[in-house]
Amino acid sequence: IIFAPLHVRILGLSATIGNLEQFTGWLSEVRKEPVALVVERHRTVPLIHRFYNSGTGIASFAEVTKASHQGQLRATDHRQLVDVLRKNYLPALCFLFSRRQCVDKAKELLRQPSFLGWEAAGRVKKTLDAYSDRYDLKNHASFSLLARLLHKGIAFHHAGLLPVLKDLVEELFEQGLVKVLYCTETFAVGVNYPVKSVCFLEQQKFDGRSLRPLSVQEYMQMSGRAGRRGIDPRGYVFTLAANPDAPELVDYS
Repeated sequence: IIFAPLHVRILGLSATIGNLEQFTGWLSEVRKEPVALVVERHRTVPLIHRFYNSGTGIASFAEVTKASHQGQLRATDHRQLVDVLRKNYLPALCFLFSRRQCVDKAKELLRQPSFLGWEAAGRVKKTLDAYSDRYDLKNHASFSLLARLLHKGIAFHHAGLLPVLKDLVEELFEQGLVKVLYCTETFAVGVNYPVKSVCFLEQQKFDGRSLRPLSVQEYMQMSGRAGRRGIDPRGYVFTLAANPDAPELVDYS
């Protein structure tokens, strides 16, 4: 922005910048011309925010808080949430804040029935074979694991994954062949792949020193992937209330 020639026109789009007026003022000063600020608060695909616990099912924040006070929450696993979403709420992104957890949770879901039919599984196999031959991945451990997962419509994605494997996951995701993706927040920042549902499997992240709650901006960035324009009348955001003894839930909606 600073070094671009003045004849270059700039259009900026953002769903998360908080200091819009300050940024617009800076941009006007740098570009030596007035910069218009347009704010749109209407979301084309509205979001429905809900929580899930096996003791309550899909519930509002008020309902899950009441159930917590009444001792009705149960220890709940991510697989139970995915099982509930299977019929009406896929594809879904399941956000975690640990690369290891993304891999482990995806592996745990392998025991569930496949999310793909025969025809879709065949398309996955064809793509996997092409990648394996092109990049000599047959004996690569991460590729072998991803192949097992992708055959069932499951995958994981994080910044530590080899670029070619990220490309593989993204290509199949774009084709609608990944129904449940366990990922870190980089998937919400670096690429634009909307889904019907976004799931938060935890509401805290490690900041290098300690665990802290998600910020509103982080939540909005990730939850904004829910709802596909022209496909879904609304998007869904689910937060897993997994621990009945210490729910410590936050209502970001």
